[in-house]
Amino acid sequence: MIVDVEMIKKFFTNCGFINDGDEIPAELSYFFKDFSQEKLTTAKMLFVPHTRSPGRPYGKYRCEIRCPQCNSSSYREISKFKYLEYIKELRHINSNPFNEGGYYRSLDDKVKMAEKKKDVLCSTCYELFNKDIQDKVYSLLSVDKENSVKTANELADYWLNPHADFRRKGLAPYAYYSYEKTFKPYKDEIHDFIKVNLTYQEFLQTPLWKLVSLRVKQEANFKCKLCNSSKNLQAHHRSYELLGYEFYQGYKNLVCICNECHDHHHDKEGAYDAE
Repeated sequence: MIVDVEMIKKFFTNCGFINDGDEIPAELSYFFKDFSQEKLTTAKMLFVPHTRSPGRPYGKYRCEIRCPQCNSSSYREISKFKYLEYIKELRHINSNPFNEGGYYRSLDDKVKMAEKKKDVLCSTCYELFNKDIQDKVYSLLSVDKENSVKTANELADYWLNPHADFRRKGLAPYAYYSYEKTFKPYKDEIHDFIKVNLTYQEFLQTPLWKLVSLRVKQEANFKCKLCNSSKNLQAHHRSYELLGYEFYQGYKNLVCICNECHDHHHDKEGAYDAE
């Protein structure tokens, strides 16, 4: 067989073979799916460069989508970028992000990766796949909820204990800030624990509140927000309905003020929010 020199020149000069509006058969897509990532990149050279025009900024191609589960076919008009993404999904069609030990860590990542199967499967097969995914998500959420309550209770033993010593762990004040990442995932459980088990005055004695108060004062450069005083400062709640959510909300519900300004605006007994 004589090598077709003109075809090779055309390929390596990026002239392309696939024109705007051409139909791409499923056989070609399944041929590409076995390519390595490096070789898949060269598949871009098969497309004739598209000339932009009003209302058509990129080329579109009529692609045959053959379901790898039931072998049924449908047609979809997609761009070159979407076509290459489709090939990538074909390569991973047998992978399941919900398999134990999978690469994707967070539940959100797993759901997003599962949703991409919609681009590869037919509507019937995807509906079955999606039902299985929903069952797994429900199962994972149930386990996460149990673990979340357990962890929140463990946190409560110290951070929500009114009798615990804030300095007990022997850490410098800035070292406590690393605990924010620990609190945030359990904000709802912490809020519920405070609501059920602590009075407001007891909450003000907990290491959690003392840490929150310290952060609020530091963010204000240890100055009263109203009079700029640096004496007798306290962290004041704008609302009492969101106790336990301080870290999650970025302290938006709190303000640093001095005792005198606090008394001026809340002239009633028991209105103090200070540590």
